Amino acid sequence: MSVMFAIVSLLTAPPTSSKSVCAIGRAVLADMRPWGGDESYLETDPDRSGLMKLCPDLRDALPKGYRAADADARSRADIHAPVPGPRPVAAYIYAVGSPVMAADGRSATVEIVCTCTGLCGSASRSRYIRTPQGWRRQGKPRMLWVS
Repeated sequence: MSVMFAIVSLLTAPPTSSKSVCAIGRAVLADMRPWGGDESYLETDPDRSGLMKLCPDLRDALPKGYRAADADARSRADIHAPVPGPRPVAAYIYAVGSPVMAADGRSATVEIVCTCTGLCGSASRSRYIRTPQGWRRQGKPRMLWVS
């Protein structure tokens, strides 16, 4: 009986449109605050960020204080051990995952992974709910791991 319930639930759940997913993505980007001063980046490569693959228009809607990650920032963020010579300028790169909609279409979760220079990195998950004013984060992000 539970298999039948699952099938019926999937068939009657509201469709997840790219418009809804991108609206959630805009809300996520609006909530982001830079960490690392001038060296905060947003991953805009669609092969490295689920949100940017689904919503390419958001690549041009970077939050204040963020720049698009480039090869230089990625190479600095990938340094996780001491290197000879002067210490490189730290880079903090945030990749926003694809929003995962609840079956009822009224809420979604989004994960953000940060890769940064040194022994540094983190991932968090936030829940967004649909309100009459649009998508809003519910509560604070939940830390999944930190290094």
